[in-house]
Amino acid sequence: MDNKMKTKMPSDIQRQMILNAICENGSMNVMECSKYMPFGGLKDYGQYDIALLRVKELEREGLVKKTIDPQDRRKKIVSITDEGKKKYKKLELLE
Repeated sequence: MDNKMKTKMPSDIQRQMILNAICENGSMNVMECSKYMPFGGLKDYGQYDIALLRVKELEREGLVKKTIDPQDRRKKIVSITDEGKKKYKKLELLE
């Protein structure tokens, strides 16, 4: 396995874990997302910071969207998009 593959794999797994958590449990904030994600990949970041990075990546891909939490405007609620649901269903079929 080359170095590029080694560094890419953890983030893919982390993003998949977040996507799975949202699909199976419904919308949640980033802190809740971090509880479903295996830790690792970036030594100098905490679990929350890595989860935030992964959520931003998923959002750029159109798989999740963030909205302001009406009960605490400092927090963002992460929800699955239709495109995210399609990807999740495809991955379920592979299992």
